[in-house]
Amino acid sequence: MRYGLAPEDYIIPILARVPQPIVFELGARRGEDTVRLARALRTPYRYFAWEPDPRNVPWLEQAVAPLPAVTIVRAAAGADDGTADFHLSSREQDPDYSDSSSLLRPTPALRRIAPGLVFNETVTVTVRTLDNFCVEQSVDHIDLIWADVEGAERLVAAGARRMLPRTSLLMLEQSPEKLYEGAWTFDEMRSTLGSEWIIVKRFDNDVLLYNRACMTPPNDADWVRFVRGCLRDLA
Repeated sequence: MRYGLAPEDYIIPILARVPQPIVFELGARRGEDTVRLARALRTPYRYFAWEPDPRNVPWLEQAVAPLPAVTIVRAAAGADDGTADFHLSSREQDPDYSDSSSLLRPTPALRRIAPGLVFNETVTVTVRTLDNFCVEQSVDHIDLIWADVEGAERLVAAGARRMLPRTSLLMLEQSPEKLYEGAWTFDEMRSTLGSEWIIVKRFDNDVLLYNRACMTPPNDADWVRFVRGCLRDLA
């Protein structure tokens, strides 16, 4: 296996084999990963790039402009539809640093491991549940949810009780300690998601899981062979 692969390097060869894939990227930031992943998908596809941080949206719009199948959703995925305070991250030497912004407040643990981070500002953002959004968009299954939501995975799951069983792959951030108030630890995530979610690959800060109960494909053994075959392509 090659070393130095990023999480998306594992996602791309899997999704490249899926016909008419449907992807939800939660926390698209400025669209660098969005563009790379979308360009690897088989057409036709549907790609929903969610981004609540108003600093990132103009960059994201510019990045995906050549990709008409990418829909920008200017909202955070959460447990209920409505609005919420969104905690904007920055750095002392980089006021536009947005990679750690979250619906949740940072904990002392995050400040300890990233002492240069600053959270001095909040904005009110729109919050949507995946369940209600998917009804509105006539989405009945999801091939990948890539949730880069800085500790808010629990909220995403709470608003996706209908859609999670209909999702094939999950890419989530994971940590052994709580970096944001109310965030999952890795063990809590595994316990809450349940035994149907099987780890494909665990990274330093992320984990890729597949849903063995998902109907696409319907046979668990076929799905395991499919995923492992894709990963062998990276060898």
